[in-house]
Amino acid sequence: MSPRRPLGVRLLNRASRAARKLGVAPPLDPASLKRQAERTTGLNDWNADDHDIFDEGLSTLCAAVEAPPVLNGLGRLALHLHLLRALSTRLQRIAAGPIHGTLQGPVLVVVGLPRSGTTYLHRLLAQAPGARALRLWEVQHPIAPSSGTDRRRARAQRSLSTFARLAPEIEAKHATSVDAPEECFFLLDDALVTPSFPLMFPVEHYRQWRHTAPVKDAYRSYRSHLLRLAKSTPDRRLVLKAPGHAEHLTAIAEALPEAVFVHTHRDPVVTVPSRASLVASFHGQFTDHLDLHALGQSCLDDAVHLLRGSRHGRASLPAHRLINVEYASLIEHPAATVARIHASARLPMPPDFRRFLVNAPRNMSRPRHVYAAADFGLSEHAIKTAVTAAQPA
Repeated sequence: MSPRRPLGVRLLNRASRAARKLGVAPPLDPASLKRQAERTTGLNDWNADDHDIFDEGLSTLCAAVEAPPVLNGLGRLALHLHLLRALSTRLQRIAAGPIHGTLQGPVLVVVGLPRSGTTYLHRLLAQAPGARALRLWEVQHPIAPSSGTDRRRARAQRSLSTFARLAPEIEAKHATSVDAPEECFFLLDDALVTPSFPLMFPVEHYRQWRHTAPVKDAYRSYRSHLLRLAKSTPDRRLVLKAPGHAEHLTAIAEALPEAVFVHTHRDPVVTVPSRASLVASFHGQFTDHLDLHALGQSCLDDAVHLLRGSRHGRASLPAHRLINVEYASLIEHPAATVARIHASARLPMPPDFRRFLVNAPRNMSRPRHVYAAADFGLSEHAIKTAVTAAQPA
């Protein structure tokens, strides 16, 4: 049984249900959202290289909101705020103008199935001298205000603290903090081709659309964010991580020629239900009609798309741009794994960093994450059958 929601959330959800029944619920539609972003930023130029896919993505996402499972009041509010942040970032990016240049390399990019050790490995690699990981508040708010006080970190902290109170079990599934190294897929949000929306919200039609949408223009926009973020530390190389990049290796490899991809591997029989458990914690806050079995099938479908795209992308990458890491080896021998990655990427391993790795904890101190595939209508046989079809011998 899910924990009882706070009184304020229950009242918000009740008011939202009543408004929908009366037909007076404020719509989540592209035109209204754009107008609000324009008022928020004082900007109004939406045109960029990714304009067509942006419009399609925004329309698809807004339409998905009205399909089952219905978002509750908290879900509609949270999605509205997330979209407003993404649209405001887009206006700011376009107003800032094009940015060119190269990144200090090599840029290590950790990819692979979600729940395959990507977070643990990313945080180890980020500790290396000269490395620069992007923090949670940076990826959520990548463009600094042109004037006034910079409140980006404070806004991210409020959002994180609020959700931690609503879903305390997240600590066991994906512990983070506002200053922790975080996934860079948020930098795709303002192009509206991003995994962040289906991760957080049950927007099934958008989730399906995203797997077929062209992403080359979105990754060019993503690169512009990286160039701006890296300007403050030009002598340090970025260390990035987003499991979903594995689905689009060809596009990100073209947009980011400085990248060397570190691809983690773990049995999908374990990773798929683990991710389903994480996604359920997000979706469960934002809908009162969560179907765990449908969620499990969606997570399996996501894994199949990732593996299929990864197979295609890996085949086109030269050997020096791809480093494979098995989950078991990472957990049992983290120092040796990181040393091998650095050697393959021709990066130094200073003695101090070697000592740090030897003494680094293998698991973050947090409650145990407990889940079962059957909770999500999944079985070992079904998962193996689906992923085998995506990865033929």
